[in-house]
Formats: sequence, structure tokens, C-alpha cells
Amino acid sequence: MTFCYSLFTVDTSKTFLKKYVLPGVIAVLVIGVIAALFLRERSTERAERGGFEKLLTLQNRCSEPIPENRLKEFLGQFEVAKTDVLQDPDRFNSWMRLGLLKHTFCDWEGARDIWEYSSILRPKNSLSFGNLGSLYADKLNDPARAEANYLKAIENEEAFQALVKGAENPPPINATYYVGLHELYRYKFPNDPQKQDAAVEVLLRGIRFVPTAVDLKKVLASYWRDTGNIPEAIKWFEEVLKQTPENGAVKAEVERLKSLPKQS
Repeated sequence: MTFCYSLFTVDTSKTFLKKYVLPGVIAVLVIGVIAALFLRERSTERAERGGFEKLLTLQNRCSEPIPENRLKEFLGQFEVAKTDVLQDPDRFNSWMRLGLLKHTFCDWEGARDIWEYSSILRPKNSLSFGNLGSLYADKLNDPARAEANYLKAIENEEAFQALVKGAENPPPINATYYVGLHELYRYKFPNDPQKQDAAVEVLLRGIRFVPTAVDLKKVLASYWRDTGNIPEAIKWFEEVLKQTPENGAVKAEVERLKSLPKQS
């Protein structure tokens, strides 16, 4: 392959190189290195789908057409995010937006590719891994990869929470990763006793890490209720009430469960 360059007036001063040339060279190198890493796995499969360039295209793959007004809005958002990453390939939030828009257009493989790419950019983030966990579980039917990504999201989320512990207004823990993995174990492995135990353990892990995680307690209480362990269900619903005593729905559920015939 031959590369041709057409050079007219060239300023080779250090100032020019530092201000104009080096940032562009660095951007190209960054995106090239990341692309190489990204394409290494399943490279043949991705090559057949059009390669790296297809990351930056948007095509509706939903069975129903998208309303015209929404379509125009989504395409505009995609172009903005696309421009962002072409100007600076390190813009994680813009990559995440591209993946979300591909997901909105039912392009599951495209969303996967974007979020896997985002995970290379920010290996310590939790959002892209959590999105991949959900995508692999619900759309791509790959429980093993779903589990791996949920576990990575939880690992990163806990590391972040440990970092901000003691801050004046720390963000709440993102319970969706724990709940997602819980549901994966519960529904994708219904006949695997170890996975069913893991469905409980992942919720307890989150509660141990953040004892005030009331959403996880609600899910755990509901799990015990749905699987017939009424005493445990009552126990955890009452834990929820300790934090949210005004929750009328939970109060009513506790009363209903207590009125049931005792288990022998």
C-alpha cells in the first residue's frame, strides 16, 4: 500500500509541532492501538461485519420503524457523539452514548462492540461492564459472558465506593449490577443449585458492602417470598421497613405474609 502526501507550506518549528501536529499524531496512535486491541478478539467475525468503521454507523434493526421525530433526534445525537470521538477518541461518555443509541436501534452486536471498546478505554469503570452484562444476558443469550461482565462491574463499583467512602455526599451504590447478576443466576440457571445459592449470595455481598442498600434488601425479601421461604421474606421486608418506615406497600406485604399459615 502506498501513502501519498501533498505538502505545501510547512512550518517545522517546535511550537507548530507541539500545537498542531503532535495532538493529531497522538490521537491517531491512541485510536489505532485501542482498535488493534479491540479487534484482536473475534477478529474474523468483526472483519466480516465491516470492521472497526462499523462502530461509527447507525442502522435501525428493530422490527418496528422508529417514529420520524425520534429518528431525527437520535441520528442527531449519534452524529454529535461520533464527532466527539473522532476529535478525541478518549471521550468515554461519548462512546457510551454511541452504544446506547445502537441499543435503542436494536443493534445488539453494535452496542456490544461499542461497550467492549469502552471497557478497554476505561477498564476501571463499572457502567460499560454492567451494560454488557445486561446485553449478554437479555439480548445475546450468552450467560457466561454476562456473568463475567456483571462480576467486573461489581468489582469496579465496589472499588469506586471504597474510594469515595467518607465523602460528604457519596453517591449511592449502583444496585443494578447486583440485581442483574442475581436475576441471571436465578432465571438462566434454574436447575443449578450452586447458581441458585449464588443468586442469594450476590445480594448479600452488596448488602454487606453497603448495609444501607435498601433496594437490594427488597429484592432479597422478594426472592425469599417467591421461593416460599416466608420467615426469611418477613425478616428482610422488616429490614426494609427499618430504613423506610413510611413504605405502606412493604408494611402491607409483611402483614399479609404474617397472616399466612405457618410452614411445618
